[in-house]
Amino acid sequence: MNYYPDLTRRQFRFGLLATYALHLLVLGLFIFSVIPQVYHPADRLFWLHQGGDNVGYFELARGILNGDVPPSKYPLGYPLLLIPFMAILRPPFQEDLLEPVSAFWGLVMFPIGQLLLAYIARQMTGRRWLSLLSVFIWTALPLVIYGLIRIVSSPEAAEIGASHLMWAQMLSDGPSALVTLMILAVFLARHEGDIRWSILLGVLCGFLMLIRLTGALTVVALIAVMLYQRRWRDTAVIAITALIIFSPQMIYNAHFFGSSLTSGYQVLDQIPPQGLFSISYLLETLAEAWARIGILLPIAAIISFISGAVGLWFLLRHHRAGALVIGLSTALTIGLYSIYYYSWTGSLTRFMIPIYPLLAIIAAGVIGWLAARFENAPVRSD
Repeated sequence: MNYYPDLTRRQFRFGLLATYALHLLVLGLFIFSVIPQVYHPADRLFWLHQGGDNVGYFELARGILNGDVPPSKYPLGYPLLLIPFMAILRPPFQEDLLEPVSAFWGLVMFPIGQLLLAYIARQMTGRRWLSLLSVFIWTALPLVIYGLIRIVSSPEAAEIGASHLMWAQMLSDGPSALVTLMILAVFLARHEGDIRWSILLGVLCGFLMLIRLTGALTVVALIAVMLYQRRWRDTAVIAITALIIFSPQMIYNAHFFGSSLTSGYQVLDQIPPQGLFSISYLLETLAEAWARIGILLPIAAIISFISGAVGLWFLLRHHRAGALVIGLSTALTIGLYSIYYYSWTGSLTRFMIPIYPLLAIIAAGVIGWLAARFENAPVRSD
């Protein structure tokens, strides 16, 4: 099945340039306040909604740089990424670092994510046009999210939900998404039996957990698929290497919080009686959503589930192992954040950022499946 002629390499490259142009357009709508915003100072371009975590990351990074590490609820990974900026710019306050870091991730690192996604989607779908489509879907997502939230909620909620998707913040969202993409790219590009690829995967997995503790979900998905493939040695190398990279966080936790498995979120934050994870958070949110949109809620859920299943089925037929990693990682992430306290006091759309590229690939899979069906449909003759 060809499901329509594919793009040439030249067309594909021009298409990728167009996706970056689209990203600049979307980013420009936010940084120049074409889209009205509450949290964007008029005189600061790269100062989109932050949420306050930026201050905590800055303080932890400064402590690491000065050799006086403070207790913090934030993992060590993202502050480590801030240290080169701090060493060069020597900012006295976090406000002095916020814009350069935001501009760097929004203008430089996001397009690297686009290239990684294009490679992954090309491997997963077998077609350049579907690969390019997945990048377009992901790049345009901030506008889609803004529009959807704006329909059912306030402009403020829409701003918070959408502005983080372009990575133009001093936050861990962009880095966690980028490393997730790097893990998938290396997994698809690796040469079987070459231990160097497994070590690289282990390093990336360990660092993903250092950036965001829930990055362990992607690591679990990857290791589960490796075990399914009976890659015993590779699995052991990945797991051991990941633990070595993650070990500074375990030492940090044990030193400040009494256990290597206890995070600052559990000790330093005031968590409600239900705890950090509870089904009650999801039930309350569903009740609020039902009050707002009624029968549209289950209809949207059913359409999303069917579409996801169709997209994954298409991907499974082209790259079974990759589709299993994408499907399992997506399912675990959605499941965990559905019952996560901060998802509903902060912004679920922000916590979903690492899997949006994966959802874009699944969406492209749906389009690929439909294209194949139409291509094979009998032509009616009059």
